[in-house]
Amino acid sequence: MTFTHAIIIRMKYLPGDPRWPWRFAFFRDEVLPRILAQTDQDFDLCIWCHPEHRRELSRLDPKVQTFTTKHPPKNYHLQTRTDTDDWLEPEYLAKTREIVRAEARGQPLVVNFQPWKLDLKTKRVYRVRRRYGPEEPSMFLSLYQPDLTGGYRQVYCIRHNWMHRLFPRVITVPEGYCYLVIHDANGISQIHRGDQEVEI
Repeated sequence: MTFTHAIIIRMKYLPGDPRWPWRFAFFRDEVLPRILAQTDQDFDLCIWCHPEHRRELSRLDPKVQTFTTKHPPKNYHLQTRTDTDDWLEPEYLAKTREIVRAEARGQPLVVNFQPWKLDLKTKRVYRVRRRYGPEEPSMFLSLYQPDLTGGYRQVYCIRHNWMHRLFPRVITVPEGYCYLVIHDANGISQIHRGDQEVEI
Protein backbone atom coordinates (compact mmCIF):
# COMPACT_ATOMS: atom_id res chain seq x y z
CA MET A 1 0.00 0.00 0.00
CA THR A 2 1.54 3.27 -1.11
CA PHE A 3 0.25 6.75 -0.35
CA THR A 4 1.48 10.32 -0.24
CA HIS A 5 2.12 11.88 3.16
CA ALA A 6 2.66 15.43 4.39
CA ILE A 7 3.33 16.94 7.78
CA ILE A 8 1.37 20.19 7.77
CA ILE A 9 2.26 22.94 10.22
CA ARG A 10 0.42 26.21 10.75
CA MET A 11 2.97 28.97 11.38
CA LYS A 12 0.93 31.94 10.23
CA TYR A 13 2.15 35.12 11.95
CA LEU A 14 1.96 38.61 10.54
CA PRO A 15 5.24 40.46 9.94
CA GLY A 16 6.22 42.28 13.11
CA ASP A 17 4.25 39.98 15.40
CA PRO A 18 6.28 39.93 18.65
CA ARG A 19 5.60 36.20 19.00
CA TRP A 20 7.40 35.34 15.79
CA PRO A 21 11.10 35.47 16.91
CA TRP A 22 10.58 33.01 19.78
CA ARG A 23 8.33 30.70 17.75
CA PHE A 24 10.71 30.64 14.82
CA ALA A 25 13.76 29.97 17.00
CA PHE A 26 11.98 27.25 18.98
CA PHE A 27 10.75 25.58 15.81
CA ARG A 28 14.22 25.77 14.24
CA ASP A 29 16.11 24.51 17.28
CA GLU A 30 13.72 22.06 18.94
CA VAL A 31 10.81 21.03 16.72
CA LEU A 32 12.32 20.74 13.25
CA PRO A 33 15.25 18.53 14.32
CA ARG A 34 12.76 16.07 15.81
CA ILE A 35 10.78 16.02 12.59
CA LEU A 36 13.91 15.50 10.51
CA ALA A 37 14.98 12.66 12.84
CA GLN A 38 11.89 10.55 12.09
CA THR A 39 12.68 6.95 11.20
CA ASP A 40 10.08 7.21 8.41
CA GLN A 41 11.35 9.87 6.01
CA ASP A 42 8.71 9.37 3.30
CA PHE A 43 6.90 12.68 3.82
CA ASP A 44 6.76 16.28 2.64
CA LEU A 45 7.01 19.06 5.23
CA CYS A 46 4.53 21.81 4.38
CA ILE A 47 4.38 25.01 6.46
CA TRP A 48 1.46 27.43 6.18
CA CYS A 49 2.94 30.90 6.70
CA HIS A 50 2.78 34.56 5.75
CA PRO A 51 4.44 35.32 2.38
CA GLU A 52 7.13 37.42 4.08
CA HIS A 53 8.27 34.41 6.12
CA ARG A 54 8.57 31.97 3.22
CA ARG A 55 12.23 32.59 2.49
CA GLU A 56 13.28 32.43 6.15
CA LEU A 57 11.49 29.12 6.64
CA SER A 58 12.59 27.60 3.33
CA ARG A 59 16.23 28.18 4.24
CA LEU A 60 15.93 25.91 7.29
CA ASP A 61 16.08 22.64 5.36
CA PRO A 62 15.56 21.38 1.79
CA LYS A 63 12.58 19.36 3.01
CA VAL A 64 10.64 22.49 3.99
CA GLN A 65 7.93 23.63 1.59
CA THR A 66 5.86 26.74 2.32
CA PHE A 67 2.39 27.78 1.27
CA THR A 68 0.36 30.91 2.00
CA THR A 69 -3.28 29.87 1.61
CA LYS A 70 -5.29 27.34 3.64
CA HIS A 71 -4.40 24.54 1.24
CA PRO A 72 -0.97 23.09 0.41
CA PRO A 73 -0.04 23.04 -3.27
CA LYS A 74 -1.36 19.51 -3.68
CA ASN A 75 -3.55 17.02 -1.88
CA TYR A 76 -2.05 14.18 0.17
CA HIS A 77 -3.55 10.84 1.12
CA LEU A 78 -2.20 11.26 4.65
CA GLN A 79 -1.92 14.60 6.44
CA THR A 80 -0.20 14.78 9.81
CA ARG A 81 -0.87 17.98 11.72
CA THR A 82 1.48 19.27 14.37
CA ASP A 83 2.18 22.66 15.93
CA THR A 84 5.30 24.78 15.98
CA ASP A 85 6.00 23.85 19.60
CA ASP A 86 5.12 20.13 19.63
CA TRP A 87 7.76 17.45 20.10
CA LEU A 88 7.57 14.18 18.21
CA GLU A 89 9.42 10.98 19.07
CA PRO A 90 11.40 9.36 16.21
CA GLU A 91 8.80 6.61 15.66
CA TYR A 92 5.78 8.93 15.47
CA LEU A 93 5.39 8.90 11.70
CA ALA A 94 6.32 5.24 11.38
CA LYS A 95 3.58 4.34 13.87
CA THR A 96 1.09 6.45 11.92
CA ARG A 97 1.95 4.74 8.65
CA GLU A 98 1.80 1.30 10.29
CA ILE A 99 -1.74 1.94 11.54
CA VAL A 100 -2.95 3.31 8.21
CA ARG A 101 -1.61 0.28 6.37
CA ALA A 102 -3.23 -2.10 8.83
CA GLU A 103 -6.56 -0.37 9.46
CA ALA A 104 -7.56 1.95 6.58
CA ARG A 105 -8.91 -0.73 4.21
CA GLY A 106 -9.58 1.87 1.55
CA GLN A 107 -11.64 4.10 3.83
CA PRO A 108 -10.86 7.44 5.54
CA LEU A 109 -9.21 7.07 8.92
CA VAL A 110 -8.04 9.32 11.75
CA VAL A 111 -4.95 8.24 13.71
CA ASN A 112 -5.15 9.97 17.08
CA PHE A 113 -2.27 10.17 19.58
CA GLN A 114 -2.57 10.68 23.32
CA PRO A 115 0.27 13.08 24.24
CA TRP A 116 2.38 13.48 27.32
CA LYS A 117 2.75 17.00 28.70
CA LEU A 118 6.28 18.31 29.06
CA ASP A 119 7.04 21.33 31.23
CA LEU A 120 9.81 23.05 29.29
CA LYS A 121 11.24 24.82 32.37
CA THR A 122 11.47 21.82 34.66
CA LYS A 123 11.66 19.03 32.03
CA ARG A 124 9.02 17.18 34.07
CA VAL A 125 6.63 14.94 32.13
CA TYR A 126 2.95 14.49 33.00
CA ARG A 127 0.18 12.07 32.14
CA VAL A 128 -2.63 14.23 30.79
CA ARG A 129 -5.83 14.01 32.81
CA ARG A 130 -7.88 14.64 29.68
CA ARG A 131 -8.16 11.38 27.75
CA TYR A 132 -8.52 11.70 24.01
CA GLY A 133 -10.22 9.07 21.90
CA PRO A 134 -12.87 8.32 19.25
CA GLU A 135 -15.27 10.97 20.65
CA GLU A 136 -12.61 13.69 20.99
CA PRO A 137 -9.40 13.35 18.98
CA SER A 138 -6.35 15.21 20.25
CA MET A 139 -4.38 17.89 18.44
CA PHE A 140 -1.85 15.17 17.60
CA LEU A 141 -3.51 13.42 14.71
CA SER A 142 -3.21 12.29 11.13
CA LEU A 143 -6.03 12.16 8.59
CA TYR A 144 -5.98 9.51 5.87
CA GLN A 145 -8.17 10.01 2.80
CA PRO A 146 -7.81 7.56 -0.09
CA ASP A 147 -9.84 9.81 -2.42
CA LEU A 148 -7.94 12.99 -3.30
CA THR A 149 -10.84 14.52 -5.25
CA GLY A 150 -14.49 14.55 -4.13
CA GLY A 151 -15.00 15.48 -0.51
CA TYR A 152 -11.29 15.90 0.24
CA ARG A 153 -10.63 17.97 3.38
CA GLN A 154 -7.51 19.83 4.48
CA VAL A 155 -6.60 18.77 8.01
CA TYR A 156 -6.31 22.31 9.42
CA CYS A 157 -9.76 23.28 8.12
CA ILE A 158 -11.35 21.08 10.81
CA ARG A 159 -10.95 21.54 14.56
CA HIS A 160 -9.08 18.56 15.92
CA ASN A 161 -11.75 17.72 18.51
CA TRP A 162 -14.44 17.76 15.80
CA MET A 163 -12.57 15.54 13.38
CA HIS A 164 -14.61 12.46 14.32
CA ARG A 165 -17.82 14.19 13.22
CA LEU A 166 -16.68 14.05 9.61
CA PHE A 167 -14.42 10.99 9.85
CA PRO A 168 -15.83 8.64 12.49
CA ARG A 169 -13.18 5.93 12.14
CA VAL A 170 -10.62 6.91 14.79
CA ILE A 171 -7.73 4.76 16.03
CA THR A 172 -6.17 6.03 19.26
CA VAL A 173 -2.50 5.46 20.12
CA PRO A 174 -1.48 5.64 23.81
CA GLU A 175 1.29 7.83 25.21
CA GLY A 176 4.88 7.48 24.16
CA TYR A 177 5.02 9.15 20.76
CA CYS A 178 4.53 12.90 21.31
CA TYR A 179 4.68 15.76 23.80
CA LEU A 180 2.48 18.79 24.32
CA VAL A 181 5.14 21.29 25.40
CA ILE A 182 4.16 23.72 28.17
CA HIS A 183 5.98 27.06 28.04
CA ASP A 184 5.52 30.75 28.76
CA ALA A 185 4.69 31.61 25.13
CA ASN A 186 1.60 29.41 25.14
CA GLY A 187 -1.21 30.69 27.34
CA ILE A 188 -3.67 27.95 26.40
CA SER A 189 -1.77 24.79 27.31
CA GLN A 190 -0.84 24.47 30.97
CA ILE A 191 -0.27 21.84 33.64
CA HIS A 192 -3.71 21.24 35.16
CA ARG A 193 -4.97 19.69 38.35
CA GLY A 194 -5.22 15.98 37.66
CA ASP A 195 -2.21 15.82 35.34
CA GLN A 196 0.11 13.31 37.01
CA GLU A 197 3.87 13.50 36.89
CA VAL A 198 5.48 10.38 35.46
CA GLU A 199 8.98 9.01 35.03
CA ILE A 200 9.95 8.45 31.39
